[in-house]
Amino acid sequence: MSLSGDMEQVLAVAPEFSTAASPSMALRDQHLVSIARRFGELLAGLGDELLGDEIRLDVEVGGRRGSYSPTAWVRIYSKAHSPSATEGFYLVYLFASDGSRAYLSLNQGTSEWRSGKFRPLNDESELRSRASEARGALRDLDWAGLVPDGLLSIDLAVDSLQLGPESKHRSRNYEFANVIAKRYDRWAVPADEVLVQDLSDMLPLLAMLYQAPQALARAVQAGEGEPPAGRDGGGVAARTKARIQGRLLDSAARRAMEVYAEDAAYELLKDEWTVERVGRFNRGYDLECTNDDQVLHVEVKGTQGTGEEVILTRGEVRHHQAHGGHCEDAHALFVLAEITLVREPALRCEGGVPTMLYDWCPDLAALTPTEFRYRVPHD
Repeated sequence: MSLSGDMEQVLAVAPEFSTAASPSMALRDQHLVSIARRFGELLAGLGDELLGDEIRLDVEVGGRRGSYSPTAWVRIYSKAHSPSATEGFYLVYLFASDGSRAYLSLNQGTSEWRSGKFRPLNDESELRSRASEARGALRDLDWAGLVPDGLLSIDLAVDSLQLGPESKHRSRNYEFANVIAKRYDRWAVPADEVLVQDLSDMLPLLAMLYQAPQALARAVQAGEGEPPAGRDGGGVAARTKARIQGRLLDSAARRAMEVYAEDAAYELLKDEWTVERVGRFNRGYDLECTNDDQVLHVEVKGTQGTGEEVILTRGEVRHHQAHGGHCEDAHALFVLAEITLVREPALRCEGGVPTMLYDWCPDLAALTPTEFRYRVPHD
């Protein structure tokens, strides 16, 4: 059976879930093992082409810890960087509890040692923070361009089944821990060549999180000429290399996106407001708009991603927190998402999906802390 066929079968038996052994659960195991075996064979070629000897990848099947779990999975990982599913980063195929969809997710360990065994992390903000920090680490590789339909949020349909609290908690943690994911709907799982290419395109992101510079350099180095047919299944790795080439973002590229997004916001506002660009003054916002006695402060963000998550500085948050008493003027957030960055013949930006949020004030619950600055004491 094909990879896509195996995945469809795992989704098909999901509504017949049982924590105890049953013919449906045995069938689920059979197809998960088949998926793991096929990916194990493919990774032998892809890993050599993209990652060389620096990162060796293994595959394992999950979804059973004594009794069966509603979330079946197949994990691709490095023993050196993620010896178990409880720690480190890895790629994992996660199957929704209701069988509606599956995800290829760049994910992380979601458990901690507590009361004598590994249990689900209780603090979802810790997982969300780690995921956000990981996306920050991938920022320079333009992951949104490499995985253009990458999702920051996934839904494993945990509420579709009657589950115990720990089992439900464990499945929800996979959702909180997701870094980037691709979604495959039931009855629409793509052909094997697409699944393999998607996996190949995710491998350099995993290499970046593993902080393996030689592997990353190898992945970024594009091949010359036509993709060769070889152990990677006909040039899959070569296509990934070609897609990555030129995607390392530098300060000039980031600045180009900032200016491009600011220009888009200006065009949107200029007919109703007198717009002044004030970002260079570090006031905590980018555009100051006036109309008679009305004043509107607009924060502008440009991204190649979906715009589901943007980075705010401390000053931006502080200025726009209305309850802090820092500013009594109106506030808005403008996000230009899905920007296309073109480097030849000259660096420029194209396209973009705009979103304007008026009456905007950052919700503390929606802010994810990713780091702390610590002053080291000296004697």
